[in-house]
This record gives sequence, structure tokens and C-alpha cells, in this order.
Amino acid sequence: MKKRIVLIIFLSVGIFFFLFGLFIKDHILSGILMWLGTILQGLSAAIAVPLLAQKETSADRNKIDWQDERNKVIREKASWYTGMIIIAAMGVSALA
Repeated sequence: MKKRIVLIIFLSVGIFFFLFGLFIKDHILSGILMWLGTILQGLSAAIAVPLLAQKETSADRNKIDWQDERNKVIREKASWYTGMIIIAAMGVSALA
């Protein structure tokens, strides 16, 4: 819970600094604020990656979903449609 609060704070302050830096007249201060906002947003992304990866650790559930018959049919249909779209796009680009 503490990591999420820190994430929200870093992201909010980073966005504020970046947007505030866009509308300041002084070029040096504007650059510093935009740089600081970008750094804080990057730090919030570095904090968010482990939090997001932590939720998807259920290996058994992923294995069951992957082997499910319905999901196999859905993946096959999606790959067929994707292949047809790629063939059509390649045909149009070859004519162009």
C-alpha cells in the first residue's frame, strides 16, 4: 500500500512539474521543471513495473487458460484474421 501511495505522489508531482514547466516564461526554469517532471514520471514507472508484475504471478491459472479449448479456438481465429489483413496490406503496398 505504501508503494502505491509513493507511486501516485511521484506521478502527480511529476505531471505537475512537467505541465508547469511548459507554461513558464523563463527558459532555464522551464527546462529544469520539465526535466524534473520527466525524472519523477520515470521513477513512478520504475515503481509501477514490480507492482503490476506482482499481480500476474498465478502460474497455474495461466496454464489452465492457455490450454483451454475455447482460448485455442479464439487464438486460431485471431491469427487467421491477422494473416488475412497482412496479406491484404501487402497486396495494396505492392500495387502502390
